[in-house]
Amino acid sequence: MNAKTLKVTPKDDIFIVSEQLNIDKAVDELKRTVPIKRRAVEVKPNKSADAVKYTTPMKRRKVVINSSDYWIKITGMLQQSYALIDKQGNGKFKIFFIGETSWIFDEIEFDSEAEAIEGLNKNKFIKYDKELHEFIYLPRSPFSQAEYMMRRIYSSGEYWS
Repeated sequence: MNAKTLKVTPKDDIFIVSEQLNIDKAVDELKRTVPIKRRAVEVKPNKSADAVKYTTPMKRRKVVINSSDYWIKITGMLQQSYALIDKQGNGKFKIFFIGETSWIFDEIEFDSEAEAIEGLNKNKFIKYDKELHEFIYLPRSPFSQAEYMMRRIYSSGEYWS
């Protein structure tokens, strides 16, 4: 890949970058042209900074989930995770974790529905109750899944025990 030159212009604590270039040259240019007077900010170059990565168009797939029995976990102020258990063609059960915008961000497969429910209960998910949760908006189908949207916070074990 040809390294391009970077033009960095400091202007009122804002740095204007005119082109993508070799990160090492950019860091050197910043260090040379910006006087340190208010605060020091260290810029650490990324190993793959020379390789410009362009995102491909969104490759999403629609996922049909036959269940409408939502499970909810309140994760913060006005923030929650939703889960649906769906029976798969191979006889196993998969929990789909869904965000408020109907994007699936994680999934875990279990041998039985009872194991899936036990996992949800153990990890503080509660079954949706319309009267109890009337203020909570549920995500609606169609559900979508894309690799770049996968956070895998439950299947990685980070927030799943």
